[in-house]
Amino acid sequence: MPLAKPTALPEDVDRTTFTCGDDALDVWLRHHALDHQQDRTTNTFVIIDRPPGRRAGMGDLDTEGLGAEGLGAEGLGAGGLEIEGLEIDPAGADAARSGTVDSAGAGAGGADGGRIAGYYCLATAAVERIPGTRRRSRRPTEPVPAMFVGRLAVDLRYTGRGVGARLVRDAVMRSLTVHRMVGLPLLLAHTPHAAGAAFYHHLGFRPTRFDPYLHALPLRAAAG
Repeated sequence: MPLAKPTALPEDVDRTTFTCGDDALDVWLRHHALDHQQDRTTNTFVIIDRPPGRRAGMGDLDTEGLGAEGLGAEGLGAGGLEIEGLEIDPAGADAARSGTVDSAGAGAGGADGGRIAGYYCLATAAVERIPGTRRRSRRPTEPVPAMFVGRLAVDLRYTGRGVGARLVRDAVMRSLTVHRMVGLPLLLAHTPHAAGAAFYHHLGFRPTRFDPYLHALPLRAAAG
C-alpha cells in the first residue's frame, strides 16, 4: 500500500515502534518530538504507513512533483557558493566522517493511527558570516537566516523505498514557501556521518566550510 504524504506529526500515531538504528533519535521521537511541536520550537513531519481505510489528514503536503533533479545544485559554481560571507564547499561529501544516515529518535499514540515510516524536524536557524577583506566584508555582518533540518530518520523496515528523499523534498517545499515570502536563502541539514553526507549531496546539498557536519542547499537553486 502506498505510504501517506508527509504531514505534521499527529497525536494518534504510535511513536513507540519506530526504530531507525540510532537510539538517541528513536528516543527523541518517542519522548520529545510532540512536546517541541506543541511548544512551537521545532516542527516534526512524518510519513505514515496507515492501515487500510484510514485516510490521511488535510495537512498532507503533495511533493510527488519534485524529483531529485529538482534539488540539484545548478547555482553552485566550481569555486563554491558565497552568500555574503557564508562559504559553501562544492567538493561534496567525501570529507565527512564515516557512519550512517542521521535517523530520528515517545509516547504511544492510538493503535489505528498507523506506523511512522520516517520523519524529519524542521526549525529556523542562523549562521554567522565569514569575515573577510574583500568587497563583501563591507556589507552588513548580520547572521544569515536559514531553515534547518536537525533530525531525519527512516524506520529500518522502510529503507530502500525512497522515504528519506521524500522527507527532504518535503522540507525543501516548505522552505521554498518561506523563501518566497521573506527571502530566506538556505536550507541547512546536519549529519556527522559519511552516508548521511552522501545522501544530502545526492539531493544537491554541499558541506559548509566552517562546519564539516553542516550541509547547505541554496534555495534559489532549488527553486529553479
